[in-house]
Amino acid sequence: MDFYTNIKYQLSGPNRKRKYIILGGVGIFLVIIIIIIICVASSGSKEKDKEEDIPDEEEKGKTPFELYLNTKKYLYVWNYPNYEHLIKFLVDHKFSKIFLYVGCVEWDLNKLIKGEFHSPGNLEAKELIKKLLEKNIEVEPCIYINDKPNNFTNVDKVPEIAKALAEVQKELKFTALHFDVEPQNNENLEALLKMYEESRKYIKVSAILKPAWLNKKMSSLESYFTSADYYKKFKDCETYVDAIMTVTDYSDVMAYSDTYSTINNFLEKYDTIRKRHSSHIAKPVLELNPAAGGDSTFSRYKEDQDYFFNYFVNISKKFDGATIHQYEVWYKDLYCDKVTSESSYYFGEPKKC
Repeated sequence: MDFYTNIKYQLSGPNRKRKYIILGGVGIFLVIIIIIIICVASSGSKEKDKEEDIPDEEEKGKTPFELYLNTKKYLYVWNYPNYEHLIKFLVDHKFSKIFLYVGCVEWDLNKLIKGEFHSPGNLEAKELIKKLLEKNIEVEPCIYINDKPNNFTNVDKVPEIAKALAEVQKELKFTALHFDVEPQNNENLEALLKMYEESRKYIKVSAILKPAWLNKKMSSLESYFTSADYYKKFKDCETYVDAIMTVTDYSDVMAYSDTYSTINNFLEKYDTIRKRHSSHIAKPVLELNPAAGGDSTFSRYKEDQDYFFNYFVNISKKFDGATIHQYEVWYKDLYCDKVTSESSYYFGEPKKC
Protein backbone atom coordinates (compact mmCIF):
# COMPACT_ATOMS: atom_id res chain seq x y z
CA MET A 1 0.00 0.00 0.00
CA ASP A 2 1.59 3.30 -1.06
CA PHE A 3 1.70 6.46 1.10
CA TYR A 4 -1.32 8.22 -0.40
CA THR A 5 -3.43 5.07 -0.32
CA ASN A 6 -2.45 4.54 3.31
CA ILE A 7 -3.50 8.09 4.26
CA LYS A 8 -6.80 7.64 2.44
CA TYR A 9 -7.36 4.37 4.27
CA GLN A 10 -6.59 5.89 7.65
CA LEU A 11 -9.03 8.77 7.10
CA SER A 12 -11.85 6.78 5.52
CA GLY A 13 -11.33 3.32 6.91
CA PRO A 14 -12.95 1.62 9.89
CA ASN A 15 -10.47 2.97 12.46
CA ARG A 16 -12.48 6.10 13.34
CA LYS A 17 -10.59 6.77 16.55
CA ARG A 18 -7.34 7.17 14.63
CA LYS A 19 -9.16 9.30 12.10
CA TYR A 20 -10.36 11.72 14.79
CA ILE A 21 -6.91 11.84 16.38
CA ILE A 22 -5.37 12.84 13.06
CA LEU A 23 -8.07 15.44 12.36
CA GLY A 24 -7.75 16.78 15.89
CA GLY A 25 -4.01 17.09 15.47
CA VAL A 26 -4.41 18.98 12.22
CA GLY A 27 -6.91 21.32 13.90
CA ILE A 28 -4.60 22.01 16.83
CA PHE A 29 -1.74 22.66 14.40
CA LEU A 30 -3.83 25.22 12.51
CA VAL A 31 -4.90 26.95 15.74
CA ILE A 32 -1.26 27.22 16.82
CA ILE A 33 -0.32 28.75 13.44
CA ILE A 34 -3.15 31.33 13.74
CA ILE A 35 -2.11 32.26 17.31
CA ILE A 36 1.49 32.74 16.17
CA ILE A 37 0.34 35.03 13.31
CA ILE A 38 -1.80 37.12 15.70
CA CYS A 39 1.04 37.43 18.23
CA VAL A 40 3.49 38.52 15.54
CA ALA A 41 1.05 41.13 14.22
CA SER A 42 0.31 42.38 17.74
CA SER A 43 4.00 42.58 18.53
CA GLY A 44 4.59 44.56 15.36
CA SER A 45 1.79 46.95 16.28
CA LYS A 46 3.20 47.45 19.78
CA GLU A 47 6.65 48.07 18.39
CA LYS A 48 5.16 50.65 16.03
CA ASP A 49 3.43 52.36 18.97
CA LYS A 50 6.69 52.36 20.89
CA GLU A 51 8.49 53.90 17.94
CA GLU A 52 5.90 56.68 17.72
CA ASP A 53 6.35 57.46 21.44
CA ILE A 54 10.17 57.60 21.40
CA PRO A 55 11.07 61.04 22.78
CA ASP A 56 13.19 63.52 20.87
CA GLU A 57 16.74 64.10 22.07
CA GLU A 58 15.70 67.29 23.84
CA GLU A 59 12.93 65.40 25.66
CA LYS A 60 15.11 62.65 27.13
CA GLY A 61 15.63 62.79 30.87
CA LYS A 62 12.64 65.08 31.49
CA THR A 63 9.67 64.18 33.66
CA PRO A 64 6.22 63.88 32.03
CA PHE A 65 5.25 67.14 33.77
CA GLU A 66 8.29 68.92 32.30
CA LEU A 67 7.34 67.60 28.86
CA TYR A 68 3.81 68.92 29.40
CA LEU A 69 5.26 72.36 30.20
CA ASN A 70 6.99 72.44 26.81
CA THR A 71 3.91 71.58 24.74
CA LYS A 72 1.90 74.07 22.74
CA LYS A 73 -1.29 74.44 24.76
CA TYR A 74 -4.24 76.68 25.50
CA LEU A 75 -6.41 77.50 28.51
CA TYR A 76 -9.97 78.67 29.10
CA VAL A 77 -10.26 81.47 31.65
CA TRP A 78 -13.75 82.18 32.94
CA ASN A 79 -12.69 83.78 36.24
CA TYR A 80 -9.43 85.01 37.76
CA PRO A 81 -9.55 86.41 41.30
CA ASN A 82 -5.95 87.59 41.07
CA TYR A 83 -4.60 88.71 37.70
CA GLU A 84 -0.96 88.60 38.83
CA HIS A 85 -1.45 85.00 39.94
CA LEU A 86 -3.03 84.17 36.57
CA ILE A 87 -0.22 85.75 34.54
CA LYS A 88 2.46 83.94 36.55
CA PHE A 89 0.65 80.65 36.00
CA LEU A 90 0.30 81.22 32.24
CA VAL A 91 3.96 82.17 31.86
CA ASP A 92 5.35 79.39 34.06
CA HIS A 93 3.20 76.75 32.35
CA LYS A 94 4.08 78.17 28.94
CA PHE A 95 0.55 78.57 27.61
CA SER A 96 0.46 79.80 24.02
CA LYS A 97 -3.05 81.25 24.07
CA ILE A 98 -6.05 81.74 26.34
CA PHE A 99 -9.77 81.96 25.70
CA LEU A 100 -10.84 84.83 27.93
CA TYR A 101 -14.53 85.18 28.74
CA VAL A 102 -15.58 88.79 28.08
CA GLY A 103 -19.35 88.71 27.81
CA CYS A 104 -22.72 87.11 27.12
CA VAL A 105 -25.12 88.59 24.55
CA GLU A 106 -28.04 87.97 26.92
CA TRP A 107 -26.54 90.07 29.73
CA ASP A 108 -23.94 92.27 28.05
CA LEU A 109 -25.50 93.15 24.68
CA ASN A 110 -25.34 96.93 25.06
CA LYS A 111 -21.74 96.85 26.28
CA LEU A 112 -20.56 94.46 23.56
CA ILE A 113 -22.19 96.49 20.78
CA LYS A 114 -20.16 99.47 22.03
CA GLY A 115 -16.99 97.36 21.94
CA GLU A 116 -16.82 97.05 25.73
CA PHE A 117 -15.83 93.86 27.56
CA HIS A 118 -17.18 92.30 30.72
CA SER A 119 -14.22 91.79 33.10
CA PRO A 120 -14.24 88.33 34.74
CA GLY A 121 -11.53 89.18 37.28
CA ASN A 122 -9.91 91.92 39.33
CA LEU A 123 -8.49 93.74 36.30
CA GLU A 124 -10.31 95.37 33.40
CA ALA A 125 -10.35 92.85 30.54
CA LYS A 126 -8.64 95.10 28.00
CA GLU A 127 -5.80 95.81 30.42
CA LEU A 128 -5.37 92.09 31.07
CA ILE A 129 -5.23 91.41 27.33
CA LYS A 130 -2.52 94.04 26.92
CA LYS A 131 -0.44 92.48 29.71
CA LEU A 132 -0.85 89.00 28.21
CA LEU A 133 0.21 90.16 24.76
CA GLU A 134 3.32 91.72 26.32
CA LYS A 135 4.12 88.20 27.59
CA ASN A 136 3.63 86.79 24.05
CA ILE A 137 0.44 85.00 25.07
CA GLU A 138 -2.25 85.16 22.39
CA VAL A 139 -5.82 85.90 23.40
CA GLU A 140 -9.19 85.00 21.93
CA PRO A 141 -11.94 86.97 23.70
CA CYS A 142 -14.80 84.52 24.32
CA ILE A 143 -18.52 85.29 24.20
CA TYR A 144 -21.70 83.23 24.12
CA ILE A 145 -25.30 84.10 23.22
CA ASN A 146 -27.58 83.05 26.08
CA ASP A 147 -27.37 80.97 29.22
CA LYS A 148 -29.67 78.34 27.66
CA PRO A 149 -27.92 76.77 24.62
CA ASN A 150 -31.03 76.67 22.41
CA ASN A 151 -32.01 80.28 23.09
CA PHE A 152 -30.88 82.18 20.00
CA THR A 153 -32.52 85.48 20.96
CA ASN A 154 -30.50 88.40 19.55
CA VAL A 155 -28.35 86.12 17.39
CA ASP A 156 -28.89 88.69 14.62
CA LYS A 157 -27.04 91.22 16.80
CA VAL A 158 -23.84 89.16 16.92
CA PRO A 159 -22.39 90.42 13.60
CA GLU A 160 -22.87 93.95 14.94
CA ILE A 161 -20.89 92.92 18.03
CA ALA A 162 -18.20 91.40 15.80
CA LYS A 163 -17.95 94.69 13.89
CA ALA A 164 -17.54 96.64 17.13
CA LEU A 165 -14.93 94.24 18.50
CA ALA A 166 -13.04 94.41 15.20
CA GLU A 167 -12.34 98.05 16.08
CA VAL A 168 -11.08 96.95 19.50
CA GLN A 169 -8.88 94.36 17.79
CA LYS A 170 -7.04 97.14 15.95
CA GLU A 171 -5.84 98.35 19.34
CA LEU A 172 -5.36 95.05 21.18
CA LYS A 173 -4.25 92.77 18.32
CA PHE A 174 -6.03 89.73 19.75
CA THR A 175 -6.16 86.62 17.55
CA ALA A 176 -9.87 86.03 16.91
CA LEU A 177 -13.33 86.28 18.45
CA HIS A 178 -14.17 82.98 20.14
CA PHE A 179 -17.80 81.79 20.25
CA ASP A 180 -18.78 79.26 22.91
CA VAL A 181 -22.12 78.40 21.29
CA GLU A 182 -23.40 74.81 21.28
CA PRO A 183 -27.12 74.50 20.36
CA GLN A 184 -28.60 71.12 21.16
CA ASN A 185 -31.28 71.06 18.50
CA ASN A 186 -31.04 71.07 14.71
CA GLU A 187 -33.37 74.04 14.28
CA ASN A 188 -30.59 76.48 15.19
CA LEU A 189 -27.82 75.00 13.04
CA GLU A 190 -28.54 77.22 10.03
CA ALA A 191 -28.62 80.33 12.24
CA LEU A 192 -25.28 79.33 13.76
CA LEU A 193 -23.61 79.05 10.36
CA LYS A 194 -25.02 82.42 9.30
CA MET A 195 -23.83 84.01 12.55
CA TYR A 196 -20.29 82.78 11.92
CA GLU A 197 -20.32 83.75 8.26
CA GLU A 198 -21.66 87.26 8.88
CA SER A 199 -19.33 87.88 11.83
CA ARG A 200 -16.36 86.70 9.79
CA LYS A 201 -16.87 89.64 7.44
CA TYR A 202 -15.42 91.83 10.20
CA ILE A 203 -13.17 89.63 12.33
CA LYS A 204 -11.54 86.19 12.44
CA VAL A 205 -13.89 83.68 14.02
CA SER A 206 -13.17 80.81 16.41
CA ALA A 207 -15.86 78.17 17.02
CA ILE A 208 -16.71 75.48 19.55
CA LEU A 209 -17.71 72.09 18.11
CA LYS A 210 -19.94 69.52 19.78
CA PRO A 211 -18.64 65.94 19.43
CA ALA A 212 -22.05 64.88 18.07
CA TRP A 213 -21.51 67.18 15.08
CA LEU A 214 -18.52 65.08 13.96
CA ASN A 215 -21.01 62.43 12.82
CA LYS A 216 -23.89 64.70 11.80
CA LYS A 217 -24.20 64.39 8.04
CA MET A 218 -25.09 67.56 6.16
CA SER A 219 -27.36 65.49 3.94
CA SER A 220 -29.60 64.86 6.98
CA LEU A 221 -29.99 68.56 7.78
CA GLU A 222 -31.54 69.97 4.59
CA SER A 223 -35.06 70.06 6.07
CA TYR A 224 -33.81 72.28 8.90
CA PHE A 225 -32.61 75.01 6.50
CA THR A 226 -35.20 77.69 5.70
CA SER A 227 -33.29 78.70 2.58
CA ALA A 228 -32.55 76.08 -0.07
CA ASP A 229 -30.02 78.41 -1.66
CA TYR A 230 -28.15 78.79 1.63
CA TYR A 231 -28.11 75.02 2.13
CA LYS A 232 -26.60 74.60 -1.35
CA LYS A 233 -23.59 76.64 -0.22
CA PHE A 234 -22.61 73.60 1.83
CA LYS A 235 -23.45 70.90 -0.70
CA ASP A 236 -19.84 69.71 -0.77
CA CYS A 237 -19.65 69.39 3.03
CA GLU A 238 -19.81 65.87 4.37
CA THR A 239 -20.56 66.71 8.01
CA TYR A 240 -21.83 69.71 9.95
CA VAL A 241 -18.30 70.21 11.26
CA ASP A 242 -17.12 70.56 7.64
CA ALA A 243 -19.72 73.31 7.22
CA ILE A 244 -18.54 75.15 10.34
CA MET A 245 -14.92 74.92 9.23
CA THR A 246 -15.79 76.56 5.91
CA VAL A 247 -17.12 79.68 7.67
CA THR A 248 -14.61 79.96 10.57
CA ASP A 249 -10.87 80.30 11.02
CA TYR A 250 -10.32 78.27 14.20
CA SER A 251 -12.23 75.54 16.02
CA ASP A 252 -12.07 73.58 19.23
CA VAL A 253 -13.80 70.24 19.68
CA MET A 254 -15.20 69.75 23.17
CA ALA A 255 -13.97 66.17 23.54
CA TYR A 256 -15.53 65.56 26.93
CA SER A 257 -15.85 61.93 27.95
CA ASP A 258 -15.37 59.50 30.81
CA THR A 259 -12.65 57.53 29.04
CA TYR A 260 -9.54 58.20 26.99
CA SER A 261 -10.68 55.72 24.33
CA THR A 262 -13.83 57.76 23.68
CA ILE A 263 -11.83 60.98 23.53
CA ASN A 264 -9.43 59.36 21.05
CA ASN A 265 -12.41 58.36 18.92
CA PHE A 266 -13.58 61.99 18.87
CA LEU A 267 -10.13 63.29 18.03
CA GLU A 268 -9.51 60.80 15.22
CA LYS A 269 -12.73 61.92 13.52
CA TYR A 270 -11.85 65.56 14.16
CA ASP A 271 -8.39 65.03 12.66
CA THR A 272 -9.86 63.43 9.54
CA ILE A 273 -12.24 66.36 9.01
CA ARG A 274 -9.74 69.12 9.69
CA LYS A 275 -7.35 67.68 7.08
CA ARG A 276 -9.99 68.58 4.48
CA HIS A 277 -9.61 72.25 5.48
CA SER A 278 -5.98 73.20 5.09
CA SER A 279 -6.36 76.84 6.14
CA HIS A 280 -8.36 76.01 9.27
CA ILE A 281 -6.58 75.71 12.65
CA ALA A 282 -8.12 73.02 14.87
CA LYS A 283 -7.56 72.32 18.57
CA PRO A 284 -8.97 69.66 20.94
CA VAL A 285 -10.24 70.22 24.45
CA LEU A 286 -9.00 67.32 26.56
CA GLU A 287 -11.00 67.58 29.77
CA LEU A 288 -13.05 64.53 30.70
CA ASN A 289 -16.55 64.90 32.12
CA PRO A 290 -16.46 66.20 35.70
CA ALA A 291 -17.05 63.55 38.33
CA ALA A 292 -19.01 64.07 41.54
CA GLY A 293 -17.82 67.26 43.16
CA GLY A 294 -16.71 68.79 39.86
CA ASP A 295 -13.32 67.10 39.71
CA SER A 296 -11.58 67.47 36.34
CA THR A 297 -9.44 65.18 34.24
CA PHE A 298 -6.27 65.39 36.23
CA SER A 299 -7.73 64.91 39.69
CA ARG A 300 -9.58 61.82 38.51
CA TYR A 301 -6.46 60.32 36.95
CA LYS A 302 -3.98 61.61 39.48
CA GLU A 303 -3.07 58.09 40.53
CA ASP A 304 -1.41 57.82 37.12
CA GLN A 305 -0.40 61.41 36.42
CA ASP A 306 2.59 60.39 34.29
CA TYR A 307 0.23 58.62 31.91
CA PHE A 308 -2.01 61.66 31.70
CA PHE A 309 0.82 64.07 30.94
CA ASN A 310 2.33 61.70 28.34
CA TYR A 311 -1.10 61.44 26.72
CA PHE A 312 -1.46 65.23 26.73
CA VAL A 313 1.98 65.63 25.11
CA ASN A 314 1.20 63.13 22.34
CA ILE A 315 -2.14 64.80 21.56
CA SER A 316 -0.48 68.22 21.51
CA LYS A 317 1.98 66.98 18.90
CA LYS A 318 -0.78 65.53 16.74
CA PHE A 319 -2.84 68.72 16.72
CA ASP A 320 -2.07 72.40 16.82
CA GLY A 321 -1.73 72.16 20.58
CA ALA A 322 -4.33 71.02 23.11
CA THR A 323 -6.69 72.94 25.37
CA ILE A 324 -7.44 72.70 29.08
CA HIS A 325 -10.78 73.73 30.51
CA GLN A 326 -10.39 75.72 32.80
CA TYR A 327 -7.86 77.85 34.80
CA GLU A 328 -9.21 77.75 38.38
CA VAL A 329 -10.05 74.04 38.27
CA TRP A 330 -6.74 73.10 36.66
CA TYR A 331 -4.65 75.03 39.20
CA LYS A 332 -6.57 73.48 42.11
CA ASP A 333 -6.08 69.97 40.70
CA LEU A 334 -2.36 70.49 40.28
CA TYR A 335 -1.60 72.18 43.56
CA CYS A 336 -4.51 71.31 45.88
CA ASP A 337 -5.22 74.99 46.53
CA LYS A 338 -8.19 77.08 45.47
CA VAL A 339 -7.29 80.30 43.70
CA THR A 340 -8.40 83.35 45.67
CA SER A 341 -7.40 87.00 45.65
CA GLU A 342 -5.16 86.36 48.66
CA SER A 343 -3.85 82.87 47.87
CA SER A 344 -0.11 82.37 47.53
CA TYR A 345 1.24 81.27 44.19
CA TYR A 346 2.79 77.83 43.74
CA PHE A 347 4.71 76.39 40.79
CA GLY A 348 6.36 73.03 40.25
CA GLU A 349 5.57 69.35 39.99
CA PRO A 350 1.94 68.53 40.96
CA LYS A 351 1.20 67.93 44.62
CA LYS A 352 -0.42 64.83 46.07
CA CYS A 353 -3.71 66.01 47.59
